[in-house]
Amino acid sequence: MTHNQVHEVPVVRVVPARRPLFGVWSALRRIGQMDEAGVIGALFVIGLVFSIFTEHFLQISNLFQILRQITLLGIMAVGMTFVMSAGDIDLSIGSVFNVSVISMALVLQSGLQWWIAVPIGLAIGTLCGLINGTLSILLRIPSIIITLATLSLYKGVSLLLSGGRAISMFDKENIFFEFGNAKLGPMPAMILVMLAVVIVGAVVHRRTVFGRHACAVGSNRKAASYSGIQVNAVRLRVLTLSGFLVALSATLGLAHLASADPGSGTGYEMDVIAGVIIGGTKFTGGKGTVIGSIVGVAIMGTMRNGLIMLGVSPYWQLVLTGAVIITAVALDYVLQRR
Repeated sequence: MTHNQVHEVPVVRVVPARRPLFGVWSALRRIGQMDEAGVIGALFVIGLVFSIFTEHFLQISNLFQILRQITLLGIMAVGMTFVMSAGDIDLSIGSVFNVSVISMALVLQSGLQWWIAVPIGLAIGTLCGLINGTLSILLRIPSIIITLATLSLYKGVSLLLSGGRAISMFDKENIFFEFGNAKLGPMPAMILVMLAVVIVGAVVHRRTVFGRHACAVGSNRKAASYSGIQVNAVRLRVLTLSGFLVALSATLGLAHLASADPGSGTGYEMDVIAGVIIGGTKFTGGKGTVIGSIVGVAIMGTMRNGLIMLGVSPYWQLVLTGAVIITAVALDYVLQRR
């Protein structure tokens, strides 16, 4: 070996052991970058407060109870997210829920099977959404005005069909009603239906052409039209989709309660719209997420559950719920601006 030869010394790279907290911190950073970070944080804080001041809030049975209570609103919130993302709004969903559930109840009461009643109820709800969209487009009237009118129209139809009386004379051994109260372990089967709707809705809204077109129409209808998007077709589809999901929610409601009341669905429109707005969907359209809407509905459900556990007066429940809605929306806007 000559003096000019150079020995190559292997380089050993020492990799420091990954600290356990590093993965947790990385996960928290990813959550903080999500569009829904603000409302998720608000839900966590609300849950933490109630878990400190109430003894049974964090019990598995109570958490599943909260999820079951928001199931119907959550399914409707998925449809409302599409509607509001497209710059429209549907104030008639409470009445669509009512006319759908009354129609199915009457079919079941007549002796026909559930597999006939359910498609009829879904078709009626879908038709109501289609009527809302068609009237808004043909008459060139904002959907908020049209659906304010159809809110009364559909409610009147359900009262005419039911005669203003509750319908509850059913065969309770029917598999339809058994499903409405079935459980998979501690989890009600209804929750699984809601989760399936949320997953499919989130993928369609975020990952498909239809979802992107809905947001584009809500952001700027003229620009969307110039880019080749069929604006009226998109608006018609989102309002029809909303009617279908409201009818699906009504189906689960009837299966669970095994009765149809003329007052069912009253006020649902305000709860759903509030939850969707809390979740980050812009009232003027162009922006929104299905996951955020579900978290927004969950915030409202958690508030009601926790305040009942604390024994808070129903009057104060309204005040505190309104304050939390304002706080959640403000926090979400602050994080998005950052």
